[in-house]
Amino acid sequence: ARAVRVMVSLTLPAAALMAIVLRPFVGAAFGFTVEGTDVVVWAARAYLLGLVGHSLLEVAARAFYARQNARTP
Repeated sequence: ARAVRVMVSLTLPAAALMAIVLRPFVGAAFGFTVEGTDVVVWAARAYLLGLVGHSLLEVAARAFYARQNARTP
């Protein structure tokens, strides 16, 4: 339970912060057009939605392996 709380408390704020600062960063770093920047920001935000879930999946898989249950994950 502690690992889940730590992962959520780290990845959720990180994903939210990245979603906020993504547009200025993409615009400045890559110099895309407005349409290109919109596409990259949309794709990156879609990725960020799954970041918390993927981190929880990693914690669950490691917990199953630690219990010598390699078939479940």
